Amino acid sequence: MDRNGEIFKLLNQLGEVYKKNFLGSIVKDEETKKKLSEDWWYGIQFFFQRTFPQGRNDELSKKYYDATIGFLKKEKNNLKKLDFKELWSIINPKSKKIDWGKGKLSRAKLKKILDSNVIIKEKNLKNEQEFVSNLSDLDVNLKAEDILMIISTLAYVQESNGNFINIYTYLKSQLIESSNEVINPNNIVNTFKCLVCPSKNGSCQNNIKIRQIGPKIASLVIRDILLIENKKITCKDINDILFYDSLTPLLCCIFPIDTWVKKVYMDIFDNGSSNKSLERKSLSIPCGASIFTMEQREILENLTNIFEMSLYNTDINILEVAAGTWVLGAFSFEIVLTLLKKTDNKVNEFLQDIGIPQEKIWKFYDCKES
Repeated sequence: MDRNGEIFKLLNQLGEVYKKNFLGSIVKDEETKKKLSEDWWYGIQFFFQRTFPQGRNDELSKKYYDATIGFLKKEKNNLKKLDFKELWSIINPKSKKIDWGKGKLSRAKLKKILDSNVIIKEKNLKNEQEFVSNLSDLDVNLKAEDILMIISTLAYVQESNGNFINIYTYLKSQLIESSNEVINPNNIVNTFKCLVCPSKNGSCQNNIKIRQIGPKIASLVIRDILLIENKKITCKDINDILFYDSLTPLLCCIFPIDTWVKKVYMDIFDNGSSNKSLERKSLSIPCGASIFTMEQREILENLTNIFEMSLYNTDINILEVAAGTWVLGAFSFEIVLTLLKKTDNKVNEFLQDIGIPQEKIWKFYDCKES
């Protein structure tokens, strides 16, 4: 195994840390896992835990999540009486049934439009309007986009009789073939499409596009479901399946690329060459390449090359590598502190190897007379 392979092996181990800390209550506790699979209320919480982080700090995201779940818990007995599908068909900005005007969508603008909208009055959606108003009035001051994400999610999981499907169980059934518990990469890609671009996949739940769900959150949801179900995806597995022309389409769906993952990739794998010596492959991306930035597409392409060269015929779990990469970026300080508490000689070797990028060091400049 080459240097990259050894790094991936360590990231795989950090993926186990992710499972233990972030999924431990589900993976270890059969009762919790049973509730997650059988109760739609637990399923929606699992989903919102992964959809509220929107590039803001974790503390604020958790604050929004806690307030939303607290509100929905109080309203739980009344939720099935509300028609979220009908409401979303009207307030969905892409439906163009409402003139949102110019400028950024705000919470105040959302409330004002709902109060005066003729269609909502004609459809007798007073209770639904009140629900949105109360959601908007929460002390945490949810953003308008958060409110639209909540409404569209509830519309996504609501059945015609008012009941709600379990979004965790639904997505799991799309990912894993129940007959033999096998993972089919094509199912992963189709599930990704259902979340990111349902118009390109006719078999999607209610054919609704949940607001704010892009490739990062969709791949995070998919990855965590597969980890909870103790699934494994290796390069060896993929190479045994006739699947497109490379790993890239699959990596799009299971390898979330956020700020932390990008930083780890740039610092460890992109050593200035961007692997340009490797054969470049044309990207085949579900939903189209435009859903990723050029930088993200570059990372996906190069990760494909690295995986296929370093991990071919290994049993390293790509799902855990993805989770471990995030752990390394997000908790590097905690990892270093843990290492410093060790007393063996390897820590001394580790400290000697630490290098600070020169561009981060303040320099002295001579002041020479001209």
